Amino acid sequence: GPLPDDDDMASPKLKLSRKSGISPKKSKYMTPMQQKLNEVYEAVKNYTDKRGRRLSAIFLRLPSRSELPDYYLTIKKPMDMEKIRSHMMANKYQDIDSMVEDFVMMFNNACTYNEPESLIYKDALVLHKVLLETRRDLEGDEDSHVPNVTLLIQELIHNLFVSVMSHQDDEGRCYSDSLAEIPAVDPNFPNKPPLTFDIIRKNVENNRYRRLDLFQEHMFEVLERVRRMNRYVFKAIFILRICAI
Repeated sequence: GPLPDDDDMASPKLKLSRKSGISPKKSKYMTPMQQKLNEVYEAVKNYTDKRGRRLSAIFLRLPSRSELPDYYLTIKKPMDMEKIRSHMMANKYQDIDSMVEDFVMMFNNACTYNEPESLIYKDALVLHKVLLETRRDLEGDEDSHVPNVTLLIQELIHNLFVSVMSHQDDEGRCYSDSLAEIPAVDPNFPNKPPLTFDIIRKNVENNRYRRLDLFQEHMFEVLERVRRMNRYVFKAIFILRICAI
């Protein structure tokens, strides 16, 4: 979804009056799969940060095409939580993974349209982590087979990336915000397209990292480039390097 103005965060459009998920009265009639789908949806919807802010608010319903035409020119497959809820209520999801795919599409859209330093970008990463953890918890008891090592590594890498990008100081400021103003071109290598956090994010989201050491190598490369170009953010880099280990 697009980055909201401060006024939008309190708008009625984002505070839906209708109930989300499935009501307790209907829960006894749900199949085991419907119950799991509802748990996944509610876990994402109800997640709050340490200050009590509900991160899902801006993801509940997208602005219309007339309200934000640029978004629909950029994003080819719009998705919001109202649509996911509608699909769930209509029994269009036959398994958890099909719901997860729609959530991932929604979060990827948010990261594609918004800048990496924006709040909604970071919220999308955190909620993606919540989504994966919830799916893992729900499916854990059923998995009697040997675990997929590649999948486990990719989930670990995703969680590490989220931890780095969302790591905060005592006042709630993200250390990664200190890196937002670094020039895109490295003067030491003017002809080489620099590796950036956004490139790494796309690699993570598309499961391109099959080895943890390669992911760490890329993270350290970005942090080292930033250190050379801006000594002022050295403390932030030091903290982020610790998070990425």
